Amino acid sequence: MTIFGLPMAILVFMHEQRRERQGDEEEDFQTHIRKIAQAEAAKPK
Repeated sequence: MTIFGLPMAILVFMHEQRRERQGDEEEDFQTHIRKIAQAEAAKPK
């Protein structure tokens, strides 16, 4: 069972890390878009 357990744990860990990183990137993107929108709204017309 051990020969399957360690590789499976590594794969699960890598998958979770990738999902977390993608979530962080999405959050950064949303923050960037929000700042752009606020800057555009604050510009004098």
